[in-house]
Amino acid sequence: MRYAVCNELFGQIPFTEACRMAKEEWFEGMGIASFTIFGDFIDAVIGRVISEASHCRFSKIER
Repeated sequence: MRYAVCNELFGQIPFTEACRMAKEEWFEGMGIASFTIFGDFIDAVIGRVISEASHCRFSKIER
């Protein structure tokens, strides 16, 4: 069985830190609540966040 956690759970903790914490607790995925980290939804911001998420090495990242 695989478990994922939503980034909303981590509040104001930076996204990369939230990913690290989730991995330490054996979560295998991170759900991204778009409005919590993309802010203005411009392509550059979305691309940066997805790039950061890819470094977490989760088996699945959803938005």
